[in-house]
Amino acid sequence: MRLELLSNHMILSEAWEGFLQRPSAKGYPHYFDDMQYWVLFVGEEAVAYTGSSVIEGCFAFVGNTYVRKEWRSQGIHKYLLNLRNNSDALKDIPKITIINPLRGITVQRLEGVVSSLGYTKVESFTDVEDIMSQQVYEDIMTRNVWRLDSDSGENEEE
Repeated sequence: MRLELLSNHMILSEAWEGFLQRPSAKGYPHYFDDMQYWVLFVGEEAVAYTGSSVIEGCFAFVGNTYVRKEWRSQGIHKYLLNLRNNSDALKDIPKITIINPLRGITVQRLEGVVSSLGYTKVESFTDVEDIMSQQVYEDIMTRNVWRLDSDSGENEEE
């Protein structure tokens, strides 16, 4: 397995060898459309990806993660999130993710994964006011938002 960092959605689509909807078309806020992508390859096949976008140097939106069906239930999802979160680019800044399950994946399952990585549920603006503006919070507050700080136990092994 190897991990590659791809600079934008168009390059991700090429690596994935097929059309991929932009994150906002899948229900994520527009901030997710400008992500760079962490893609896990097995041989030449892209088997999973996740994104990140640093906002004003204060925090990163992370997510829009997908694992090909034939590669699920092998721990790849959590493994990929750990690689991304512990990368030099992201390990020292808070991360915000939005739980947005696709068909066949439950909210509870995704919440279990992110909570096992040390994320905590964002309940109000006071949970994020140290890293984001009121406007950004208002843009995402109706969603299922979780936060991970750089010292939150994200180094758990699978």
